[in-house]
Amino acid sequence: MDVDAAQPSLDLFKAQIQSLSSVPVDRQKLIVKGRQLKTDEDLSKLSEGTKVMLMGSAEVIAAAPETKVVFEEDLTDAQKVSLVPTVLPAGLQNLGNTCYLASTLQCFRAIVPLKEALKEYAVKPAAYGATSADFGRPVAHRMGALFSEMDSSTKPVVPFGFITVFRQQFPQFDERTREGVHMQQDADESFSQILHLLCESVRAGSSLPDGARGLFEGNMISRLKCLEDPSDIGEDRIEPFFKLRCHITEEVNFLSDGIKRSLVEEIEKNSPVLGRNAKYSRESRIIKLPEYLPVQFVRFFWRTDTQKKSKILVVFSSVVLLNSF
Repeated sequence: MDVDAAQPSLDLFKAQIQSLSSVPVDRQKLIVKGRQLKTDEDLSKLSEGTKVMLMGSAEVIAAAPETKVVFEEDLTDAQKVSLVPTVLPAGLQNLGNTCYLASTLQCFRAIVPLKEALKEYAVKPAAYGATSADFGRPVAHRMGALFSEMDSSTKPVVPFGFITVFRQQFPQFDERTREGVHMQQDADESFSQILHLLCESVRAGSSLPDGARGLFEGNMISRLKCLEDPSDIGEDRIEPFFKLRCHITEEVNFLSDGIKRSLVEEIEKNSPVLGRNAKYSRESRIIKLPEYLPVQFVRFFWRTDTQKKSKILVVFSSVVLLNSF
């Protein structure tokens, strides 16, 4: 290559060489007649036609991308979900006092094995032992279809189909005011109804060997003692449970405290010894935890003076799902 050495500065000379050879200035080693040119070299002393040997490696030119660049605005919602994991899941649009149900559905959706099983159930319910006579099949089917739609969307989803079959299955959630507006409902009641329905309708299948029941069923041992007759002591009974309760009081500061209190309770039942209703204490002990343990923070208590339920306002409460501990 021919280089103009009219400028005496070696830096300018190297810059010319870089433009022609793509060898960066800091990598260049210039040799003239067996010696390396120095930084303060006076190039004007070199005669025209002098051969300069260049030693150095050129920069690697970036290769063109193998696949075509696709911009975010050109992607569908499904592609965005699959390519870019979202921090927050898709929400559910409120259809008028349906926030209680939206929070319940998001709790169930957070249980990945159940969510995937319901999505599969929506496609082939027979794999989970479901028949057309199952009372919960429409709700479970719509629930799986709704979760599939939420997993492929980055925008709020309208759960109209699910809410329709849910209210048909459980008419108490279809209550309206005098103005025709749907009434607000309790999240724990909807959670309990759906949980029972799933445990009964989504039985053993390819994704859930023990069905939905296997995810939530635990066991506890309970004993009844009559408080009015010490001789009336019942036998230990092993019973299944699907959720626990945490009663909120001034003495309860931790979840574990509330759960322990809920395992000891007083009830009134007929005493065969006394021949009348009597007060009993029931003490329970957990012997087997489920894989997923729902815990309800109880926000109501019974007032004997008014004979009505009263809401606890000092502590926020809701239904939460916890991994078993």
